[in-house]
Amino acid sequence: MISNEHLPKDIDSYIINGIEKAKKKKRGIRIRRGAGIASILTLVVFFSMIRMSPAFASYISAIPGMDYIVDLIQWNKGLQSAVDNEFIQNINVSDEHQGIVFTVNDIIVDNTSMVVFYSIENKSQYKMPRINSLNITDERNSELKAAFDYGFAPYDGSVYNGRLNISFPGDEDPDFMIPDVIKLTANMEVGDPNLPEGQSHVLDDNWKVSIPIDKSRFENMEKHYVIDQAVEIAGQRIVFENAVIYPTRVSVDISFDKNNTMEIFALENLALVDEKGNEWGTIQDGVTMNHISYTKKRVFFQSNFFTVPKELYIRGSGIRALDKDEAEVVIDLDGNGLIKAPDEKLQLKELKLGDKSLFVSFKLGSIPPSGSYIEFLSWNGFDGSNQELRREKEGRFTRENQDYMEYDYEYTFEMPVKSPVRFPVIDYPNRIEKEFQVPILP
Repeated sequence: MISNEHLPKDIDSYIINGIEKAKKKKRGIRIRRGAGIASILTLVVFFSMIRMSPAFASYISAIPGMDYIVDLIQWNKGLQSAVDNEFIQNINVSDEHQGIVFTVNDIIVDNTSMVVFYSIENKSQYKMPRINSLNITDERNSELKAAFDYGFAPYDGSVYNGRLNISFPGDEDPDFMIPDVIKLTANMEVGDPNLPEGQSHVLDDNWKVSIPIDKSRFENMEKHYVIDQAVEIAGQRIVFENAVIYPTRVSVDISFDKNNTMEIFALENLALVDEKGNEWGTIQDGVTMNHISYTKKRVFFQSNFFTVPKELYIRGSGIRALDKDEAEVVIDLDGNGLIKAPDEKLQLKELKLGDKSLFVSFKLGSIPPSGSYIEFLSWNGFDGSNQELRREKEGRFTRENQDYMEYDYEYTFEMPVKSPVRFPVIDYPNRIEKEFQVPILP
């Protein structure tokens, strides 16, 4: 079991500092949803409370050219195990423009996801080049049906090491096939990201790399289990249907009874646990969940593929949920006030209506545990004429000694907006505690 004993004592300040830097920039989080997949993604800056074992760090640092990877997977026990078992492919392809070299160094890939370890070497006069936007295609230059995310990380001298997480649709799209080549096209932003808006800019060039995929490396490398076990919490029935264990992650399909009176957003403190007490938590540094349907979700855990437990359980401590008639935020644009909110913890902080955009800022009087910064509002809203509002940017912030979270959202639209506007709530810190354990093995 990986120990937490080496966690920095001031890890919360790291999180706060990262959030404050994002707030100073006032930019959207570097997260993109691929076509055809509705996914929840998390920022790398929001850390999971699992840290790398000294034995693994020593092992990987001893391999020539691989020590850079330690910091990139220190929060993911499953990826550490994949590297430890040599389930990693060296790529080493680069593209250089204006003295900036973009290199894909290594990948970990299987039938459910792909982790890309890349670097940006700066030999130019520019300061801190970093990915501004990214396009992912197949060998025919068709956009890949996948969700993906990437984030900022500190420079080490003139080199920045980063990680890109790509989530394939799997059985949500039966026609999807992992291509033989995946192409990345990136453009670069330069300038100090900690300075106010306008102090950095995007370069005109495109950096392009092609990644060959050796699918024979992961053929048939998955384990399927039927669970078919139900638990009941606060009168709400939750069914754990099945699990698939891959080298990069574990997927568990969970459905909610259509007669439930509450909207269940998440199950609290989920983890896979074996008979020895070893734990594998949910993914905190990539795609955490897919919404398959209104009543069904697919939750992703760190992988225990390379271990062989005699017993394996899903363990949790409760749910986050609201009564179905409370899971909505409604705002009166004329009076600048909340018409409807889940409870008194939510306050409207700021509202700005433009010709084609709506900016809303909230204070939510609940600080979540480290690593569980909830998304809160839906990607889509609707105005009084049922026109769709599409979210373009979002930010989640807090400060030291602050007893609330701040949420900033920017939505865009085509036609003039009619009041009121309403937004479905997709997560909320209303916790109902009840411990449960569901067997997967034997």
